[in-house]
Amino acid sequence: MLQKNYLWEHLTFREHLEIVGRWRGLASSDLKHLIKDLDMALQLDKNLDIKANLLSGGNKRKLNTVLALMAAPHIY
Repeated sequence: MLQKNYLWEHLTFREHLEIVGRWRGLASSDLKHLIKDLDMALQLDKNLDIKANLLSGGNKRKLNTVLALMAAPHIY
């Protein structure tokens, strides 16, 4: 089954997080801490600075999951 990743292909993993974090109203300092915590928790290492179109399938799924969680959906 084909899975579609809705990512901006020319932005890095980090840039995706920064944009969505700012859309959500996070302060710069909070966003830096969040990215650092995500880096450690998900073992992103150098992948933070790789453009989305060059990420592996697994890292694209990580990015999609993180972006979805950052959107703070209400779960009923």
